[in-house]
Amino acid sequence: IADHLRSITDSVGQLQHQVRDMLGRLRPIGLEELGLAAAIGNLVEFWRRRNPDIHYAVAIGRGIEGCGEALDLVIYRIVQEGLSNSIRHGRPTRVGVTVSRRVGGAADGADAILVEVGDNGGGIDGDAAPGYGLLGMTERIKAVGGRLAIDGKTGNGLTVSAVLPAPRPRRRAETVLP
Repeated sequence: IADHLRSITDSVGQLQHQVRDMLGRLRPIGLEELGLAAAIGNLVEFWRRRNPDIHYAVAIGRGIEGCGEALDLVIYRIVQEGLSNSIRHGRPTRVGVTVSRRVGGAADGADAILVEVGDNGGGIDGDAAPGYGLLGMTERIKAVGGRLAIDGKTGNGLTVSAVLPAPRPRRRAETVLP
């Protein structure tokens, strides 16, 4: 009976871990509460703990916070999927994450948010079909009016870049009193 009880307890513990993992993927912990930069930092730290032999470089520029919940989530998911793909498929020794705001960086000359995840890993075979992660990333980016570019060749690393339209800065309302 004791062996069966331990087995059941271990199984329940594993299931709880899997459910927490799934919930974390559905709603990133800390994104809304701590902000985008901190959430990306937590995501990189997650991978750093699991793969300490990889060098991680992260640059989060000014003007990134406060893009709005929907755009923050798209940016976070791009970084999440980019990191996951790099580490799981590319076997890199270096991974870089950059999120920046570019003035006049969109196709129409408007401000844009640039998100890049790149590595020095194995790259991608030009004939390879994109997996569900890249397809989902593409759909998210298109849904907010952005565009995605994937640059990589077998043996030369891979960079995933997204250009997203930046929200316009909010103007303060002026009140004119008679």
